[in-house]
Amino acid sequence: MCSNQTNPLSSQLATEASGEVPNISLQTRPDYQPPAISRANLILGPTGPFRPLIEKYLATVVPSYYKPGTIIQVRSSIGKFFRFVVQEQGIKDLDQIRPSTITRFIESERGRGLTSINFIGHISSFFVWLISLELYDRGNPVIARLHRSKMS
Repeated sequence: MCSNQTNPLSSQLATEASGEVPNISLQTRPDYQPPAISRANLILGPTGPFRPLIEKYLATVVPSYYKPGTIIQVRSSIGKFFRFVVQEQGIKDLDQIRPSTITRFIESERGRGLTSINFIGHISSFFVWLISLELYDRGNPVIARLHRSKMS
């Protein structure tokens, strides 16, 4: 190394010794999304026309009724259900969701090996909220006795 060149390592050590903070500018990609937002988009992206309702429910109701650690599970349960509704059942309107839709979703989840029944309560609570806002008037499509027994 030529003696006229500055040694980058000694320059860095001198800066650290003097207590100065090096001027480092961190830039992110213009399309960068924090991991939490990226996960939410993966879960809710395929929910089609239902996404705005789901996001409103998650932002306004869920934080008041669920513990912080459960919020991710609620988002996942509702997201999976509506992804099934849109992608596998071709449903684009709330009025097309019936108890039979819930039954088919439960059968699909059992086929994947899921044994927990928590998602049934999450979906039921979502529909109770929709009914309370008069956005769904068919009665809750989750029938507790029927649908909970399907997971046993």
